[in-house]
Amino acid sequence: MADQTSQTELEAAAFRRLVQHLQERTDV
Repeated sequence: MADQTSQTELEAAAFRRLVQHLQERTDV
């Protein structure tokens, strides 16, 4: 089930990117 793994990785990457963006805005 490589598809499922890819989906999970995409979701994790999107979540981490979102968190990083929010943290950067909070720093300002």
